[in-house]
Amino acid sequence: MQESRKDCHAWLTLLATALVPLMIGIFTVVITIQHQSSADRQRQQEQQQADNLQNERTFSTYVDDISKLLLTKEVTTDNKALLYIRTKTLSSLRKLDTQRRKYLLLFLYESQLLQYDKTKKHDRSTLNLAGADLNHIHIEKPKNFNNLSLPGVELNNASFTNCHLQHSRFADSIMNDIRFTNSFLLGTRFSRCSLERADFRNTTLTHVSFRSAILRHADFTRAWTKAADFTNADLYGALMTEKHLQEAELLDNARLPNGSFAMIQEKNLVVNGENIGCDKKLLSSWTMESVIIKTFQHYRSSPNCSFGIANLSSLNPTSIEQQVVVANYSVLIDSGKAKYNVSGSFGGNAYAKITFHTHAAVKTGKQVMIGLDERQNKTGTMIFQQKLGTIPVDTRQFVLVVYFMKIPEGRHNFAVFNNIRITALHLEHSHQMSINNLRFYPAHRCFSNEVIEQIKHYDKYKVPQHIIRNILIDTHQDKFYIVKNIGNILKVTSNNTITQELAVQTCLTEMKEADLTAKIEVIVQRNYELNMIFIACTKTKNNFQRYG
Repeated sequence: MQESRKDCHAWLTLLATALVPLMIGIFTVVITIQHQSSADRQRQQEQQQADNLQNERTFSTYVDDISKLLLTKEVTTDNKALLYIRTKTLSSLRKLDTQRRKYLLLFLYESQLLQYDKTKKHDRSTLNLAGADLNHIHIEKPKNFNNLSLPGVELNNASFTNCHLQHSRFADSIMNDIRFTNSFLLGTRFSRCSLERADFRNTTLTHVSFRSAILRHADFTRAWTKAADFTNADLYGALMTEKHLQEAELLDNARLPNGSFAMIQEKNLVVNGENIGCDKKLLSSWTMESVIIKTFQHYRSSPNCSFGIANLSSLNPTSIEQQVVVANYSVLIDSGKAKYNVSGSFGGNAYAKITFHTHAAVKTGKQVMIGLDERQNKTGTMIFQQKLGTIPVDTRQFVLVVYFMKIPEGRHNFAVFNNIRITALHLEHSHQMSINNLRFYPAHRCFSNEVIEQIKHYDKYKVPQHIIRNILIDTHQDKFYIVKNIGNILKVTSNNTITQELAVQTCLTEMKEADLTAKIEVIVQRNYELNMIFIACTKTKNNFQRYG
């Protein structure tokens, strides 16, 4: 027992001896970690202070330099001075934090360097900040930014809340997730801007231009869009009501929130492509070597004037060319649903080639040839020809070239053309779509389960399909149904085997109980054979009188 106590005492002594340095080690580690954490926080604070000091120094130096320049000369008429300010501004913006970038913007605006003067024809007096990083700038207090000029800048996740931005310009800017809530925008231009998920709630957008702007999933809740221009705008998924679309002035070529397209302009994209031979010289829309122009002759056949070369043997192969811009169809083109329709009248050895180019003037790889019809070789008159196809995605312009050249196997020595046309089409829908008539379109004629049950109920009693149609229109005034729709539903859903006599008897009994004014008309043929029994209650009679 005594030896056991000695062993226990020895172990306790050993443990105590080991715990002391262990505790010291743990304490040392904890103290070291605390000191390290404190040192890190101190370094972060010092770095923040240094960054803040550097930001303040950069901002102060910038303001001082620009202020001195503004005091010494009239920079609004000096392009070199404006270029110097632009360079210094872009350099400073890259070094400044978000808050001071906001102050820099306010300084430039209040110095009238970013205020567009509508009375002047050129932009020489406005500082060009294209490419400037103004992301995350938030201006939330009531502020007047009328005539603000910021084309081509980056303003992602920024905000102008409770601001006046009349006649301001943001063309070609990237402004995704920007907020303009409770602001007043009159005559402001957002042409070709990227405004995905932009917030325009409670915003006045009178006479605002959204031409070719990307407005996918933008929020227009309680916004006023009177006389707004949405030409070629992409409104897919935008929170808009029918009233917003009705108030807008232009919706040509635009994609609507439901993914459909408004009216597609089917005008001739070729400038001076018709009756070109009526002028004594080649019109400015076409280009060609000047020494060749005088060799062209006019082929007149009232009331049209054609254009071509009378004697190809005396000339080297030549051509005339025109660039056709289709940027106003970009949304339809990039959806992959745009079609081209190329047509013209060609005679002799004349033909045309259309090459598709992207916005960077790069060929898309697709070409269309028209005018090389073998019938041209058999007749001396012009032949109308036409081709239809899909416009490649990302196309922004066509290059149209009309060739006049001697074909070895051709029998003619002349080349002539007229009435050349290129139009962009959307075959799924390429006609005027009235906002007031949206309910007449297929997407608005879908039958809910409730309506299908109503149709089956009326059919059970052999109610004529045109009367069913009238009842549904009266009940669901936001929809429009045609008899064919009713018939299609009954083909799929109806399993009614009740006989005509039993149906009439059952319906007559129920209607007598429900409506004492119920009317029955028996229609017979000339041979007195029963043709139809027409049954109508008061409501169906009213519908019949209303819809005929």
